[in-house]
Amino acid sequence: MKKLFLMCAMFFVVLAGCGSGGGNSGSLALSAPVVDSTNSIVSTTATYTPASGKTLISGPEVSFTWWTVGETSQTKSPEVPVNGNLNNGGSATSQLTLPLGRIENLNVFVTAQIGGVKSDIKSIKVSP
Repeated sequence: MKKLFLMCAMFFVVLAGCGSGGGNSGSLALSAPVVDSTNSIVSTTATYTPASGKTLISGPEVSFTWWTVGETSQTKSPEVPVNGNLNNGGSATSQLTLPLGRIENLNVFVTAQIGGVKSDIKSIKVSP
């Protein structure tokens, strides 16, 4: 009886481990940020490639994190979280609207994460 219980327990442990990660293993690439013609909106696109190579049917949520650092003052802004859903092609776009009346260049940084998969940090310098 004890052996049967242990075998069942091991089976459930193995079964639970088979689906861990929620399908969020793979790679997440982040495009270089771009700024609009008014220097007020910065955009980037995250592209997720599942380890399985299968096409996504419905998009999981991507968490983008944006922050800025003043080029002269070195003042760091609070981090701004922005969530988006991947489309069927595996990509999601995010934007950050910069404050008006800036008097110095800003280095704008962004990173993205889906589950335990993180992108590299990307940045762009934006003039006032």
